[in-house]
Amino acid sequence: MADHMNHEASGLDRTTRLAFDRNCLACQRTMLAWVRTGTALITFGFSFYSLPRIVTREQTSTYFLGPHLLALIMVVIGLVALLLATLEYRRNIRVLAAQYPGIQRSPLPASVAF
Repeated sequence: MADHMNHEASGLDRTTRLAFDRNCLACQRTMLAWVRTGTALITFGFSFYSLPRIVTREQTSTYFLGPHLLALIMVVIGLVALLLATLEYRRNIRVLAAQYPGIQRSPLPASVAF
């Protein structure tokens, strides 16, 4: 009886609803994998920034791409990855919501990325 009421409420049969849930969860897993990758890039960037101060006391660098510039590039790439992942996640969820209106969506992955 409860399954019949759920079917009537959402307008989807059980297999379609499960397929939709699998697609939503796949989008969330992909988003959270990008969050993990972006966070790791930002963390490595901060580590590279601090590494010369820990290893040596020299402030001058003769490298073309010094550790500070490399750190800045990694942090920027991590932030851009988070931004692009959020935009892609929102687009994918919007497409799914347009195909199946009335389905609840979770704001958690985008909140974690923010």
